[in-house]
Amino acid sequence: MARKINGTRLVWITSPEGLLEYYDFSVFALIASYLANQFFPETDPLTSLLTTFL
Repeated sequence: MARKINGTRLVWITSPEGLLEYYDFSVFALIASYLANQFFPETDPLTSLLTTFL
């Protein structure tokens, strides 16, 4: 039978993963414009930026 974990312990176990996920997305969002200019055509900057997020 599975062990029961109380709510406080569960929050402490899962919080670092959530923070890491937000950090990862923030860093990617900050460098997305640089990546768009380097890897995609510059004819339309908006399309390049949106392609970066795909």
